Amino acid sequence: MGTVYNEVKTIIDSLEVGDSDVITLPSNLSAFRKYLSEISKRESKKFTTKILNGKLHILRVKYSNIYSKELE
Repeated sequence: MGTVYNEVKTIIDSLEVGDSDVITLPSNLSAFRKYLSEISKRESKKFTTKILNGKLHILRVKYSNIYSKELE
């Protein structure tokens, strides 16, 4: 798990719905996105990412689940 997991956790812990963060493109982007997905599922949070100009933009979006009627 290691440093990529810790990097993801540190970045997303401070983001509230509607917040975004711009970071340098991680060297292991697939692992970064994998851990982002795992953490967000476990914590019922949703994020979207986009690469622009060599930077990774991470945006926290509202989480909703129509089956369990959860809404953040």
